[in-house]
Amino acid sequence: VVLDYLTSVNQLTAEVKAKAIAHLETGYQKELTYKHDDGSYSAFGKSDRSGSTWLTAFVAKSFNQASKYMKIDKQVIIEALKFLSKQQHDDGRFPEVGYMLSKEMQGGASGGIGLTAYTLITFLENQEHSNKYQGTINKALNHIESKLENLNDTYAMAITAYALQLANHTAKDDLLEKLNSKAVNENGLRYW
Repeated sequence: VVLDYLTSVNQLTAEVKAKAIAHLETGYQKELTYKHDDGSYSAFGKSDRSGSTWLTAFVAKSFNQASKYMKIDKQVIIEALKFLSKQQHDDGRFPEVGYMLSKEMQGGASGGIGLTAYTLITFLENQEHSNKYQGTINKALNHIESKLENLNDTYAMAITAYALQLANHTAKDDLLEKLNSKAVNENGLRYW
């Protein structure tokens, strides 16, 4: 994210880029030690009974983002997406499986529509593999669409709005409008 930002504002120096990539490579190798044989990830690796839906989505999303700057074994991402797809229920939602050390780390994506939207984003951002998982994506979108009317949590709304934007879904503008209506505007600032 830092590399993307510094590139976009034309402030990325060769020294900072080299240092950031070295950190990415170290982090990548460390994260692989938390990988389960089924492609999932958990806080304590194979000593946990199961990988976590959220953590696996987070890792696959992060590895995809890092692949712009370093070599990431594509099979690692493919295995994570395969694990996530297998967790999806028939109604399209993604439940949390496994153990999460810190629910705070998940923000509002620890369950329900927030987790489904977060996991969907992982599939949508991995465009190279999105065709293979179009059924998974469509089921998640249908589930989200069926829950939009009762969606009131601001974080879940924001992450769902982002997922709908990525999917160019017809409900994206209505949800963004609903999210904006919950904003507090004071002293020239907008926040939720």
